[in-house]
Amino acid sequence: MIYLILGCVRWISKYGISYREPEEVILERDLEVDHSMLYHWV
Repeated sequence: MIYLILGCVRWISKYGISYREPEEVILERDLEVDHSMLYHWV
Protein backbone atom coordinates (compact mmCIF):
# COMPACT_ATOMS: atom_id res chain seq x y z
CA MET A 1 0.00 0.00 0.00
CA ILE A 2 2.83 2.42 0.78
CA TYR A 3 4.18 2.01 -2.76
CA LEU A 4 0.78 2.91 -4.18
CA ILE A 5 0.61 6.05 -2.06
CA LEU A 6 4.15 7.08 -3.01
CA GLY A 7 3.38 6.41 -6.67
CA CYS A 8 0.33 8.64 -6.57
CA VAL A 9 2.24 11.44 -4.86
CA ARG A 10 4.95 11.13 -7.52
CA TRP A 11 2.40 11.22 -10.38
CA ILE A 12 0.76 14.34 -8.96
CA SER A 13 4.08 16.07 -8.33
CA LYS A 14 5.80 15.13 -11.59
CA TYR A 15 2.99 15.34 -14.13
CA GLY A 16 0.69 17.88 -12.51
CA ILE A 17 -2.40 15.72 -12.86
CA SER A 18 -5.51 16.30 -10.80
CA TYR A 19 -6.01 14.60 -7.47
CA ARG A 20 -9.03 12.70 -8.73
CA GLU A 21 -7.14 10.64 -11.33
CA PRO A 22 -4.91 8.80 -8.81
CA GLU A 23 -7.98 8.45 -6.60
CA GLU A 24 -9.58 6.35 -9.35
CA VAL A 25 -6.45 4.18 -9.60
CA ILE A 26 -6.52 3.51 -5.87
CA LEU A 27 -10.24 2.73 -5.94
CA GLU A 28 -9.60 0.13 -8.66
CA ARG A 29 -7.36 -1.67 -6.15
CA ASP A 30 -10.21 -1.76 -3.58
CA LEU A 31 -8.75 0.84 -1.23
CA GLU A 32 -10.83 3.68 0.15
CA VAL A 33 -9.25 7.10 -0.37
CA ASP A 34 -10.52 10.62 -0.99
CA HIS A 35 -8.91 13.20 -3.24
CA SER A 36 -8.55 15.56 -0.26
CA MET A 37 -6.43 12.90 1.48
CA LEU A 38 -4.14 12.84 -1.57
CA TYR A 39 -3.91 16.62 -1.34
CA HIS A 40 -2.68 16.38 2.26
CA TRP A 41 -0.13 13.69 1.35
CA VAL A 42 1.35 15.85 -1.39
